Formats: sequence, C-alpha cells, structure tokens
Amino acid sequence: MNNIPLSSQLSEQGAGLHAVYRIFRAEPLILGIIEVLLMVTGLAFLICLVISSLQWIVAGSDQNSLTAARTRLINCLVGLAISAVSLAVIYLVQYFFGLTLFPTN
Repeated sequence: MNNIPLSSQLSEQGAGLHAVYRIFRAEPLILGIIEVLLMVTGLAFLICLVISSLQWIVAGSDQNSLTAARTRLINCLVGLAISAVSLAVIYLVQYFFGLTLFPTN
C-alpha cells in the first residue's frame, strides 16, 4: 500500500475534470472531520465511563441505581465499539481500493 494522498493518486491517473478537482480540495476537510469525530468519541467515552463508574460506586445496594449504572456502562462500550468498527471500515476501504485516506509521515 502506498502512502500517497488521495488527491495525488487521482491526479496521477489523469482525472482532470473540474468537478473532480473540487473533490480534491474537500479531502483535507473530510479527513479533519473524521479526526475530530474520533477525538470527540474518545472523550465522550471517557466521560461516560467516569459517570457510570461513579454511579456504580454511589449505588451501593440499590438495585435500580446499580442497573442504571450497568446499562450506562454497556451503552458506553457499545458506542466505543461502533466507533472502532467505523474506523476499521475506513481502513478497509483504504486498503481494498488502494486509497490513502490517512497518509502516514
């Protein structure tokens, strides 16, 4: 797999249409949005993990509070799993189509 950005790969293939050029300029924006969403997801997971852990500790012997804390913790883990799977899909698309969506330095 090469580490050439998507815009360079497409321009090397001779795709010189004006509409395609506009897609080239959108590439950094799309990458920035994906990176920001992944950071927000990680931060939301940490906050949710802390809140559900505190809720679990404070619950004591109250079964309703304990169940609510457990449900919140499971929802946090499901959200983290969904974001990890979405990142894996991005990398699979990158691998199978020979694109470089996240160039490495």
